[in-house]
Amino acid sequence: MISQEYLTFLQVVQSGSFAKAAQKLFISPVSVMKQMNNLEEKLNLKLFIRTNRGIKLTKTGRFLYEKTYKINEITNSVINEAKAISEQEKIIIDLGASFMRPADPLVNIWRQVNDKLREYKLRIVPFNDQDVTIKSPSPDIGTKIDCIVGPCDASQWSKYYGIYVLGYERFKIAVPLKSKLAKKDKLTLSDLDGETLVMPPLDSSVVERMSQEMRVSHPAINIINTKNYYSPNTFNDYADNFVLTRESFENLAPTHRVIEVDWEYKSPYGIIFEKNPSEKMNNFVGLLKQILPKTV
Repeated sequence: MISQEYLTFLQVVQSGSFAKAAQKLFISPVSVMKQMNNLEEKLNLKLFIRTNRGIKLTKTGRFLYEKTYKINEITNSVINEAKAISEQEKIIIDLGASFMRPADPLVNIWRQVNDKLREYKLRIVPFNDQDVTIKSPSPDIGTKIDCIVGPCDASQWSKYYGIYVLGYERFKIAVPLKSKLAKKDKLTLSDLDGETLVMPPLDSSVVERMSQEMRVSHPAINIINTKNYYSPNTFNDYADNFVLTRESFENLAPTHRVIEVDWEYKSPYGIIFEKNPSEKMNNFVGLLKQILPKTV
C-alpha cells in the first residue's frame, strides 16, 4: 500500500483544496497542509501553486498525481485479488438452518470471535424441520451439511451424533390466546391444574423429569407427550391446548402467547454434528472449545 501522505495528496487534487480534502478525510485542514508540505520537502519538489482561490498543480505535481493514481489503483486491485484468493482458501463449514432451528446462535458467536476463526468460512444451507425425528435432527448432517444448531437434549441424538453444548434456555408455556391465563405475565404450576399440557417426547431426559415431577406434584394437569419433536405446525395442531415451549420458539406460536413459568427447568442448545466427524468439523469444534467459555 502507498503511504498516507500520497493518499492525502490524491484527495487534495481530487477535492481542489486543502479544506475540502480535510472534510473528506475527517482530519483538520492544518493536518492536510502539514502532510503536503512534508511531501514536497521529502521529494524536494514543488507540487502546488497556492493562491487565494485555492491550489493548482504544477506540471511536476500533475505528473506525480497521474502516476500515483495508477499505482493506487493497481495496489487496490492486487489487495482485492489477494483477499479473494484468501477467501477461496478458507475451510467452509456448511451450517444447516431451518424455520425452527435458525443459524443465529452460531452466527452470533462467529461475529464475536471472528478474528479467531479467520481460516473458516460459514455457509448457511437450508434443511427441513419435517425431517426431525426421535433418532435424528436431520438426515443431511454429514452429507449436505456439516452441522446444525438447536435444542440438543434428545437422548437418542447423543447416541448417533456429536453434540457441543453452547448454552441453556428456559422452558416456557405457550398459552392459547382465548384462555384467561393468556393475560398473565407469569404462570405457576397451580395455574395449569385442570388444563391439558402438551410436551415433547419423553426421549428428552429433561422433559421426562419434568413430566414425572408434575404428575406427582400436580396430578390435575393432563400431560400429553407428543410422539415426535415439534414441527412448525405443532402449535396450530394444539391451538386449544397449553404447549411446553422454549425461548427460541417464542415467535413460532401465532395461536398462543408464550409466558414465563415460575420454575427452574431449562434445556441445552448447541452444535449437532456427525458422531465420527470429518477432520475439518472435528478441528472446528475443537477450536470453539478452546476459545469459548465453558457452559455450566
